[in-house]
Amino acid sequence: MTFDEARAVTPSRRWRISAIVAGGAGVLMSLTGAFGTGEAPWLTRTLYWLVLMFAGTGLNFSAGDLAARLTGLRDHTVGAALIETLIVTTLMSPVVWISTTLLFGRTFDGAALEGFVGPVFVLSAAMTVLNHALLRPAAPTASPQPVADERPFTAPFRVKLADRLPSALRDADILAVCADDHYLRVYTARGDALILLRLADAITELDGLAGAQTHRSWWVARSAVIEGSWSSRGATLALKGGVVAPVSRTYAKALKDQGWFA
Repeated sequence: MTFDEARAVTPSRRWRISAIVAGGAGVLMSLTGAFGTGEAPWLTRTLYWLVLMFAGTGLNFSAGDLAARLTGLRDHTVGAALIETLIVTTLMSPVVWISTTLLFGRTFDGAALEGFVGPVFVLSAAMTVLNHALLRPAAPTASPQPVADERPFTAPFRVKLADRLPSALRDADILAVCADDHYLRVYTARGDALILLRLADAITELDGLAGAQTHRSWWVARSAVIEGSWSSRGATLALKGGVVAPVSRTYAKALKDQGWFA
């Protein structure tokens, strides 16, 4: 396995990284007595922060999936991060209000809930940005180092789409294509490039190269797949070069039946 392949963001690795981030942030918040919690005993406020941080992390995952389904926005975009933050803030503010009231033995006052929205939004935004930064898939390198024990990944011919790529990438193996706003990002074994083309037209120009559409905005070459991950939360394909392609429910069953997740 290459270094880039090892960095592919599979669901299990995503959960591990987020759990570490949440635990570290919870301990830090406890040590600093953040948001006025310093008056509580250290053990009490540590449990308080750990519970809130892990709860917020779990909601962040659900919020990310919900945002993608409602808007079609891909992960690691400003729009996706903002929507995730707003959903987490809406759900966590009452939880933080109730937890804080119980922790400090205060009387429940509905008017006090409004005062928690701002701090929860700031903390949720910081955690969302941090998680997105740590979980961003590794970008393909422009000139990957050869791997002695891996046979070269080469296509038997050059598909029509390759003629649209920069000269340095035209003879490289195409791994995947992804719709990126009004453009199309083409991932190859030597790097990636943006071209102005619709995904439907690109798929037509990929005729002859074994592959399939995995999502309304993704097409993946069959030979590029390293590992398929299948769970109740959804499916993804880890590709050569560190790229991770989503698999929507529309295409998941057919791909699974064809052995893409074997």
